[in-house]
Amino acid sequence: MLSQTIEDGEIEVRISVGVKDTCPRLLINREKAGQRDRLMRLVGMSSGLDFDSDNNVRDVAWLGDCDEGCQLLADKLGWGDELKQLVESEHKKIDIQKAKEEKMAKEKVGTVSTTDDGIQDKKEDDTKKEWL
Repeated sequence: MLSQTIEDGEIEVRISVGVKDTCPRLLINREKAGQRDRLMRLVGMSSGLDFDSDNNVRDVAWLGDCDEGCQLLADKLGWGDELKQLVESEHKKIDIQKAKEEKMAKEKVGTVSTTDDGIQDKKEDDTKKEWL
């Protein structure tokens, strides 16, 4: 099982301990990542992906845009249309949520909130007050 975490633009790939040594592993990314470092290789430890060695029989890197690579893989497996529909529906959900958040941010002006002790506190935007 591969998982990824993205921190400050860096991608860290972790290999699950429960994967058998014969399980094929595919990295879809713009560049190779999660590779074994040289020291680990020299001492014979098999931590990390191994794309370039002559002994590699299971690690493959598809280099390019992740969305494109995932769509290509789904197409090859016969799941392409399903993935396209899923992506489209999820993008719609994101757009709806974003619109709700923007609307709520605009409506915050002049709202009434309740403090922890149950007292209502009217909050106003000073720029909206009418001056006599």
